[in-house]
Formats: sequence, structure tokens, C-alpha cells
Amino acid sequence: MLEFYPSGLRFYADAKPVLAEDGQIYRVETPWVDKKMIDSLRLVQVNDVIYATCPYCPVMELHRYANTNWTCSEMIIKPFPRATMMASDVSLRFDLDSDGEMVIEAEDGSAIFTEEMVGKEHLIVDFEAEPETHLLNQPVNFNVYPLPLLSSMSCKSGSLWYQRDASRGDFFFYECIADYTYSLHYTGSNNPIDYPAYFALGCRAMLKSGFCDVVSDWEIVTTGTWTISWVLKRSYDDYDVDSNMRLWDWETVKSFEQNNFQTRKNWSLTGSERMPCRMMLLCTRASTVPFVSPLSFSLMGRKVTYAMKITSVISSSKATAKVYSVGTVKTMNFRSRNWSFGAFGPSHGYPCFAGFHEGRIWFGGTRMQPTTLRASMVDDFNNFFMDSEPDSALHLTLASDDQSRICWMSTARGLLFGTAEGEWILQSSDSLGLAPTNASFVRQSSVGSDDREAYSIENSVFYVQRGGKRLREISYKLESDGFSSTDTSLLSEHLFASGVREWVVQRGGNSRVWVLMNDGTLAVLTTNVAQRVTAWQRVSFAGARPLHISSLPSSTSLEDEIWLVMRRRREGKDVMFLECIREGQAMMDCYSESVYRDGALRFPDLSGLLVWIYPQGHPELAHELELDADGGILIDLQLWEACHLLESESIFAAGLKIVSQVETMPFDSESNFNSVNQLGRVTLRLLSSDPCFDYRPTHVEQWERYDASRDWREYPYSGSVRLSQIPSPGVGMGMAIRCDSLRDFNLLSLSVERDFHGK
Repeated sequence: MLEFYPSGLRFYADAKPVLAEDGQIYRVETPWVDKKMIDSLRLVQVNDVIYATCPYCPVMELHRYANTNWTCSEMIIKPFPRATMMASDVSLRFDLDSDGEMVIEAEDGSAIFTEEMVGKEHLIVDFEAEPETHLLNQPVNFNVYPLPLLSSMSCKSGSLWYQRDASRGDFFFYECIADYTYSLHYTGSNNPIDYPAYFALGCRAMLKSGFCDVVSDWEIVTTGTWTISWVLKRSYDDYDVDSNMRLWDWETVKSFEQNNFQTRKNWSLTGSERMPCRMMLLCTRASTVPFVSPLSFSLMGRKVTYAMKITSVISSSKATAKVYSVGTVKTMNFRSRNWSFGAFGPSHGYPCFAGFHEGRIWFGGTRMQPTTLRASMVDDFNNFFMDSEPDSALHLTLASDDQSRICWMSTARGLLFGTAEGEWILQSSDSLGLAPTNASFVRQSSVGSDDREAYSIENSVFYVQRGGKRLREISYKLESDGFSSTDTSLLSEHLFASGVREWVVQRGGNSRVWVLMNDGTLAVLTTNVAQRVTAWQRVSFAGARPLHISSLPSSTSLEDEIWLVMRRRREGKDVMFLECIREGQAMMDCYSESVYRDGALRFPDLSGLLVWIYPQGHPELAHELELDADGGILIDLQLWEACHLLESESIFAAGLKIVSQVETMPFDSESNFNSVNQLGRVTLRLLSSDPCFDYRPTHVEQWERYDASRDWREYPYSGSVRLSQIPSPGVGMGMAIRCDSLRDFNLLSLSVERDFHGK
């Protein structure tokens, strides 16, 4: 479980704080610095990565490597999505300075830069690059050296070597990709191929960097007679992945050579790259060194995209930026109207929510584009490259009649999402998955959603209605071939009077929805969608107020655990507690345990309170006692002398009694001029319950105690209890049942018998 606080994050596992190696609570620094940012957080998880969205800062990734090894870093998105594909009205001039930074200036003096953009805002610009040709009739000299025996040499990463094949007279080239020391790495072989972690076959033949950027069409043409082996490789990595480009993820595009045994002497190879990439041409074997290149590698005229991040703002119309998406293409200066700020940043806002659907991560709800959804490429969450292919990234805008921001999204027979004015579904217009060519928005209802998360339960999606005083269920209906929204809180409006603060879903044997209200009460919905069961109850805490709520899968039970941040009054001060509602625990609030030693018990969290204390496992022996200011109490074991299990190291439990109460609506009844139909008798059906409880008609203030010993009923009791002596059984009244036992009380049903008599 994660606990967020201003600028930091703590963790809990097995109901205890996670501790670092030094014994202190393990913490991670975060960019969410105040309550406003923390309250607006939305989290989605895939495996051990959590994506955190907040409308006031970039999307962050929380990576878990171990319980005491977490990282929090900004999500790296490449290529960064732009806010718009349309040309701007403002023409910008771009000049590359000697430090490798781009100086950007609005030629008409327009105010487009602000100080808050520094280090946060992306800018993407397109321009047409001139064709390039590499290696044409150029001498190729790798500055290679003969490779000594690996059993007696050491070499540095980046050095180039060759081995001579005496029988054929050819040179085989190798590059050292990691520092090699014979005393540490020699294994008995003098062949570099047997050391793939330290040597790679081939020397790079293009440019100083050894590779070139390719964004569209390319061509390789060879001429003449030559005896050389070439390998063309491609990678989508860059220096952000690893500074050693030989360790990038390279794939072989084509291997080709010319020798005396081939009929085909020369080659003409062409290709068109769908995504921007980097290519390198490796020479693995040659008959002479140096040699004149027998080939040309040509890049056709193409659109090049610069992506950069603002590093300083000189004035409202001038700024500098660091270019991070272009390698060897270094156009010194140009002008362009084909530019845009990034889709996520200070100028357009950050995503308010994220989700997963059909193998993509989706973002939406930015300030300037509230009805726009953006999705990554399929199975590549950091890649937002867009083209017409089915697996490319998506940029979709809802064409609604207003600009109501998208508030939530969930997967249900498509991508279901809610805005402030209605609920919609995004699905493909054919039987295939979502793609740029078949995405379709269809309105499902016009209720309107509050700006809170939605949760799926079975085949339905539950969400908070706009205004925060209704919880609705939207599900697919076969008869209408669409989704229908219903109000699950219709008969429990009084529980929602103060409005929803937070809500979570507890999964397990039964699905429950826990709704924390603004007044500090909890409304709990037990639901079974298939059987159309919706039962609400209210939970309140005497002398305490829940501030936050969370649901966590349990390691010991089928039911999720409900965790609460509680504010309780202790010695005139407000104290915060992190508390758990766990299946199978004692029916007590502030439940705590202590070991009996030297005639005393200590319950520090319950200091100064009047609590119920009993030997663990024997709640029937509970006594009400008052703790001192330190939570301690001196006790006499004779209080529990009936329990033969007591020892000096016995564990005692303490806490406050929980009062459970059910109150029915008024029963149907009638009265006329000469007869009365009124409440007569009530039958309760109990399951493994404490048979001791109180009861009364709803119009009577005084509670009556049911005497279980009279009917020889003991805990745990399963069966019926018939209440025949109802005090003041009025007409049209309801019935109330109350239990304050420390043991279970499971009421299955309450049935009523009526009396008919004359007045």
C-alpha cells in the first residue's frame, strides 16, 4: 500500500511500514508537493509499474524492483505527441548555437514563451531536409590495429582491431565494446567472437558517429569489383537508452558481399522507414585496408522532425531549447510554421487520468484539450508515433456539442468514458481492434459524470454522477444493444446528502462499494449485479472521522482489506491513525492487542479511553476498564478466572464496542373505522450469531433486550428467533434491531406477522 504525503511516499506491506536497511521508514521523494496535487492523483498499474497522472505535473512512473527499491521518475515519451498537426500562424526561426542548443524566436514578436515552460515544455517542429549521400567514392580507413593474443592484451572500449586470415588474405574487423583485461576476462580462446560482451564484429563506416538518422526512403547502390562484406543494421534506441550505441537494440536489415563465387556482383537495395530510426553500415571483412568505398548510401529528401525541451526563456518571444530527437542531422538554421507545443505541458496542461485498453495506455483530460484522448502504440506504452498502421498511436477528439472534460474511462465492450454532460463509448466500426481508420464515438447516456474514478464490478461500471450525490451503474443491455445508466443510490439518497469525497471497491466473496462522504460517514453498498442485489448501509465512528479510504488485496483472506486514515481525539489533540477493516477480526473499533506482563497491560493507541478488554479468543469474558494517560492499566487476573487458558504471557485484546443497527421502512398497514391491521410478531433468521440483541418498534425510544437464556440459545446460534412481545406495536411503524456484542451477529432476514382486530 502506498501513502502519499507532500513531496514524499511511504509504503506498507503486511500491515506494517516498509523499513529501509538502516531500520528507518523507507521513503521516496515525489513531485506532488501539496494537498491539491495529491488529491488529484490518478494511478493505474501494469505489473510492477504504476503510472501516476496529475493535472499539475507531468506523468510519472513508479517502478517497484523490491519492497525497499522504488523509483519515481517522469515518463519518457518518444516521440512526444504534439498538441496539433496544423500549421501555426506564427513563424519561428531556429538557429543551432555552438553549444548544441536551439535558439528559437518568433519572427513577428508574438508572446508564446513563459517562465513556467523551462524544463517542462516540449516543442516539436518539422522541416524538409535535403537529400544526403554517404561513402560515395570515399576512402575508408578505420584506423584499425592488428589484434594481439587475447591471452596477453588489454584494450579500451571503442578501440578498433583486425585479424588477418593468412589463407585468404582478408582482414576481419572488430570493435571493443567494453573494457577488456586479459587477467580478468581471458577464457582460453584467442578468437574475439568468443567474447561477445567485449568484442563486436564489424567497423562502422558512416560519419563520425557511425550511424545516420533515417526518417523516410533510403537506397544503397554498389558498383565495380570489390571483395568486402557489409551488414546494414537498424535501431530505434538513442543515447537516452545507453551512451554506448553498440549496446543499443540493433536488428540486421541486410547482409551483402561480393566474392569470386557469386554470380551477382553488385547490389541495389532500397527501403522506406515507417518510424524514425538510426542505421549503421558495418564492414566485417575486406581484402585491403584502407579501401575506396564501392557503394553509396543515399537518404532521399524527407521531412525531419526536431523534438526539443525548453531550457531557458529569454523573452516572451525568444527561448532556447535542448534538441533530443535528432542525431546526425544538424541543420544550422531554418524557419518553419509547422511547429507545435507538446500535447502535455504547461501550455496545454497535463493528463488528468490514464487507463489501459487493447494493449495501449490512454491519457486524457488536459486543460486545453478536455475532450481529446491519446493512446500509445500497441504493446509499447512509451511510443506515441502516429501513422496509418493499425498498431500506431491514436489521437482522437470527441465531437460533442460542448467542451465537457472527460472525467473517467473504463473498458467494457469498448472504451467506456464519462464527461460532465454524458457517457460515451469508443469502439471500432468493424470487427477489428481500434485503429486510426475505424475509431467511432457513440453516446450512451446524458446523465453526466463527476470528476472521479470509475470502477468495474462484474460486467458493469460504477461512477459518481455530476454533483457528487449519486452513485450510478452503467451496463450493457441486450434489448437496446447499448449501455444504460441506473441510479443505485435512488433509495438511499439520505446517505449521500453531504456528497462523495472518495470511494473504492472491495472485491472478494462479495463485492462491496465503500463511499466516504464529506461529513465523515461511510456508505457501503453490497451488490450482486447478476442477482440485482443492491443493499446500502451507513458506517460511522464515535469520536473519529475518516479522511481517506483505500482497498488492498489481503494476504490472509479472500476479502480485500479496507484501509482508512482516521482522525481521532486523544488528550485534547487530533491524532492521525492508519487503520484496517479486515475480515475475521473482532467486532471492535480501535482494536489493539497487548501481552500481559507483571500484572499490567499497555495499549498506547487507546490512552485515556474507557475500553472493553478480554483475553484473546474469549470475548464473552470482556470487562469495561479505563486506561491511564499512557494507555496502561494494572489488572487482576481474577477478573478472568473462569478462563483456564490464562498465563503470564497471555495476549489481551482491547477496543471500543461497535454498535450494529438495522431499521426497516414502515410496514404496509391499514386502519379503517372499525378494524386495525398492525405489527404483531417479528421473526429473525440468524446464522452463527450471538443471540443477544435489542429490539424496538421505530416509534418507541426504549430498547428491549432479548433474553437468549430463556430459550436456551447459545453462541454460535443458527436458526429463527420469534419476537412475540412487541412493545407498543403501532400502526404503520417499522422495526429496529441493535447488537453491541463483541461477537458476530449475522441477520439473514426479518419477517413480520400482522394482527387484525377491531378498534
